[in-house]
Amino acid sequence: MMSAAAVFFSFFNIFGGLMAADRMLDVYVRPKDPSEYKFLHVFLGGSFLSFYTWGVTHGYPEINKMTYLVSSLFCIGAIAGLINHSTSRKLTTFGLIGMSGGIAATIGTISPSLPLLAQMAGVAISGAIVGIGVTKAVDITRVSPMVALYHAFVGVAAVFTCFATFASHFPHFGEDPTTFAQKIALIISTYIGGATISGSGLAYLKIIQAINPAPLLMPGNN
Repeated sequence: MMSAAAVFFSFFNIFGGLMAADRMLDVYVRPKDPSEYKFLHVFLGGSFLSFYTWGVTHGYPEINKMTYLVSSLFCIGAIAGLINHSTSRKLTTFGLIGMSGGIAATIGTISPSLPLLAQMAGVAISGAIVGIGVTKAVDITRVSPMVALYHAFVGVAAVFTCFATFASHFPHFGEDPTTFAQKIALIISTYIGGATISGSGLAYLKIIQAINPAPLLMPGNN
């Protein structure tokens, strides 16, 4: 259940967040701007996924790690594109390609059975549909606060993933002393996920002015 919730919230954030970013960027599109021909970006993403599929079918053992690396570079490129307006439009395209590669490599790594893959797809598609639907229904003036709220779901997904991982591997963790590093990683990831939930949630409340937006200054903070 926790794993399914993690997948749902992840896809809710991915597609809802990208839709929100796309809507905000559309506000700054000028009538004289040239067409972006976004459909051509499908060839780039399709080529990337086709290369991964080719590597898997030909039995290359390192194809998953390489795909993770390239996917990370696409995601970094999407974030770096926000530096200026002329490149910010690539955010959604590079982000989708990067996350698609990461999802494909994850599925290839765990090699789920067909029934499990169907369940994963159902939960993922549900999260994507809800994320897109919610973002489309929100007025453009309310999209910016929604981005902060969506970021909180990243923390929720991280916490659920850590709890599900610990629960499913608990006997192994108790018997194998070599899993110490993995347990530390789960603790740190849970902590960061919790901080993301509270921080993003408070950011959302500040943006909508539900709480005092002034920074909290602790006594003796200097």
